Amino acid sequence: MSDFDLFDALPDSVDCDKEEYKTSCCNKMDDQTKTSPLDEGLDLEVSHNPKSFQCAVTLMLAGSRFKRLLNCSGRELCSAIMECFMEETIVERTAGLCKSGKIFTRANSEHQCTLSDKSKKSIVLAAEALKLQAYQLRAGYENSKVLLKMSRYSCSSINGQTVLLSINQSYKLVCRQKGDEVELGLEKCSLELQDISEDKTHYLFYKKASDVTFFTFESVRFPGWFISTDNESEGLSVDMCRQEAVRLTQFQKD
Repeated sequence: MSDFDLFDALPDSVDCDKEEYKTSCCNKMDDQTKTSPLDEGLDLEVSHNPKSFQCAVTLMLAGSRFKRLLNCSGRELCSAIMECFMEETIVERTAGLCKSGKIFTRANSEHQCTLSDKSKKSIVLAAEALKLQAYQLRAGYENSKVLLKMSRYSCSSINGQTVLLSINQSYKLVCRQKGDEVELGLEKCSLELQDISEDKTHYLFYKKASDVTFFTFESVRFPGWFISTDNESEGLSVDMCRQEAVRLTQFQKD
């Protein structure tokens, strides 16, 4: 292999003297490249016309790393190369998530209200079980309705109203996934959340008007799932359902 010359691999169509061809190639390389010594036996050759500035920077960094790794053993060298590769990959993916992530910012808009579904069942709180239920309240029991605080949030990439629902300054309505289903629950949290990132969107709902009087609450974390009540019976839990389910998803403020 030491006697092999690249010139011998050229096709027969190349019609020139061997020494002339070598001289021409060397002159072209001298015009296009620059060699910088890094260490004994190791030179860095950089093109004068790189494809991009990023390529040149990457090449310089690679040369610098190789120089530091010259005295490493085989195992240490392999470990260091893999560590550098993993570090750059993780940074690149994290930056991508930050760039595309949605941030919901609290707006200066909140009010308290009670809710009832389209069949006039009111939302009440079963304090012991910490569950919301729907009842047809008789006269004199109106005070049993749970008072909800509705806080509005906004996001630059989303049109429409996004709200957070809380009770008694201590509990917030949240959506949780359980298998293939999504459940509505109450989570103890007295903090006033100013900014909500995508990992906390289980607190948020899209409030959408279905007509002049009624509106729906769709989960931000789980699109297609709505706060709902049973279509007929009272005293059952308020929970989440898909839009096509036979449940009531439309509410109005009392």
